[in-house]
Amino acid sequence: MMEVNGMKRKWDLYIVLFLLIGVLGIGYFFHLKKQSELSEFAKTTKGEILEVYSVPNRGYYIKYVYLVDKHRYEGHVPVEGKIENYNVGDACEVNYSVKNPKYSEINFK
Repeated sequence: MMEVNGMKRKWDLYIVLFLLIGVLGIGYFFHLKKQSELSEFAKTTKGEILEVYSVPNRGYYIKYVYLVDKHRYEGHVPVEGKIENYNVGDACEVNYSVKNPKYSEINFK
């Protein structure tokens, strides 16, 4: 009977590991897809900073808004440089994918 419980726990561990690897793999795939589209189909527009906030153990982030063909999109990115350089209401330059405008990033250059 002990052997059956040990085998069940082993299979439970395999299932959890399989699901974890699957979730991480899917997240990584979408990250690569976003980066690929931004580099291949990039266009620039003006945006506005909506919020500067911190995430514990991850740092500061900027939430921003931008318009493409009269549609409003929002994004968020980690802060590059000093947090003091960014304020709510500041204009920012946003790179977005023409193919999929929800893919965007702030141009910090």
